[in-house]
Amino acid sequence: MRRFLSFVFILFLAVICSACINTLAVQKLNDIAMERMNAGDIDTAISRLEASIDLDENIFETRYNLASAYIKASKCDLAIEQLDAAQKIRPKEPSVYYTLGVAYDCMADSIYGNSDDLNNITSDKNNDIAQSKDSKEKYLPYLNSAISNYEKYAELSPQAQDKDSVEERVRILKNKKENFDNKE
Repeated sequence: MRRFLSFVFILFLAVICSACINTLAVQKLNDIAMERMNAGDIDTAISRLEASIDLDENIFETRYNLASAYIKASKCDLAIEQLDAAQKIRPKEPSVYYTLGVAYDCMADSIYGNSDDLNNITSDKNNDIAQSKDSKEKYLPYLNSAISNYEKYAELSPQAQDKDSVEERVRILKNKKENFDNKE
């Protein structure tokens, strides 16, 4: 019995040590990734953050930072996946909703560009993108998701310093949506 208890204790200790080593490795990868991202080396930052997720997929900061790196690399669809995972870890974290707004905004822009006036885009009959049914079907959901996530951010952060700029962005997106609906 004593040997069994010693074995269980050693096994427990090994599991604890392994978890500590993983946590330290994840933190080190995250630190390196942030240094690289701040230096403008987004690809290396993404690589480090992806490796960090391989070690532990339940760390909010890793998911959030990877999403931010993906946005900087214009990989907004991948950012949305990471933000959805981060949101499951911390469902009331306001920054997730803001960054989801940015990512969905980016997805909408990837379809029709970053124009705040859709008149030139949708009125051009020769523009294959503007005429594509698939693009039209994707555009409004992305726009709606951007709006709802920005609004959720504002709701969760009523005292945020950037509240006015977020509300202005929502107004711009709602105007885009209205212009797009009127062109249909």
